[in-house]
Amino acid sequence: MILGVAILFLILFVVIFRRGRATQPSNASVRFEGFTPLTNGAAALFIFTNATRHSVHFKVASIEYRTPNGWATLPQTTANTLVGALRRGTGFPWAVQVPDTNTAWRIRLSCVEHATGIRGGVDKVIETVDRVRTGNPTEIFGGRDYEVVSSGATK
Repeated sequence: MILGVAILFLILFVVIFRRGRATQPSNASVRFEGFTPLTNGAAALFIFTNATRHSVHFKVASIEYRTPNGWATLPQTTANTLVGALRRGTGFPWAVQVPDTNTAWRIRLSCVEHATGIRGGVDKVIETVDRVRTGNPTEIFGGRDYEVVSSGATK
């Protein structure tokens, strides 16, 4: 019995540490695709993509536009605030109403991945306990965090 438990822990230990090694981390990405007409103006269309090996939690930190003096930030509203999660290998388009189509637009994202290694294993245990205790699914994003900025292009 003790030997079986020891082997189980050894297997879990190897799986956790093996999954935690990435050859070279890649980031989620967002790119400016162009403009799309709306009934009351135009929207800048951005494409979000998660090419990482992990789910990514993201938040739009800012939407920016080019001015003669550099980049300025569009004031945040409920219409241009976005927070979400992307599973690995997924993506989606997002249109943001903008007041001007004659300038460059870009988005700045704040991203956090699922943790790997021991931290990822601990997060999975906490998620499971929370789900059993509350009945609600929980996802913990305690891994690598980084910022992504789309290209500031006009089309």
